[in-house]
Amino acid sequence: VYDVTVEEGGAGSAPVRAAAPKAAPAAPAPAPAAPAGDAGSIEGKPMMEGPEGRPVEDWFGYFYNSLMEYRAYMEKELGIAAKGDIGEENVARILEKSRYAGFTVHNVVLDVADEGGNTNEIDTFVILPYGVAVLEVKNYGGAGQRLVITDEDKWDLYGKRRTKQVKNPAYQNSRHARATLLTLRKLLGRDIPIFPLIVIGNNQVKLEKHSRLAVKNTGDFVAYLDSLQSNEKLSDEERLRIKKFLESEDIGANSFAVISYREQ
Repeated sequence: VYDVTVEEGGAGSAPVRAAAPKAAPAAPAPAPAAPAGDAGSIEGKPMMEGPEGRPVEDWFGYFYNSLMEYRAYMEKELGIAAKGDIGEENVARILEKSRYAGFTVHNVVLDVADEGGNTNEIDTFVILPYGVAVLEVKNYGGAGQRLVITDEDKWDLYGKRRTKQVKNPAYQNSRHARATLLTLRKLLGRDIPIFPLIVIGNNQVKLEKHSRLAVKNTGDFVAYLDSLQSNEKLSDEERLRIKKFLESEDIGANSFAVISYREQ
């Protein structure tokens, strides 16, 4: 806000008998031109300056727009998370009705970080007679869509009107398999077969495979588990021991110095 002082001047008495009339008050001097980048005014009202000389109103607008963008982002992320949870629930429900019902563990965060410091949250373990299957559940796509499985970083998901790309979870799944191997080595003193498996959490999207990756949907992943074989022979007692150990290794359920974040 500019403070403009207007001085009124008056003519002194002239050296004549009659006093000269007072001069009319001078017109107010015009306010100095606003410097570049000045706050200016809105509807004639001065605007307050905020950081970096920008009007406070500008900062409120910036904050509001940022908040709306963050809200849209969170709504999208929550929608993805909710869909992912549905996929995991579908898988868990199917396993409960299978012969693996007593040998599954869900949502375990292992105390094994990768080179980037990332912890490992495994969606589902299935303890088989021949080793342990590590399931990564992704609820990609739905009815009328086609998911193209390749070895690229992104997979193409084709719909009726548009195509989008989704993350290939193969690296994530292999990293979880390695963490499982290292964790079970502490219990068993040896390595046992670990079978990484990506499960699409619905039976509606059509899978088109151009890769040797183990990718199944909810309609055929149990049959795939049945087909797995190895030279390892685990008794039911050993399988239950492994199950209890994996449950006890869950740092997400215990007090732990590292904060772990759920992976998308």
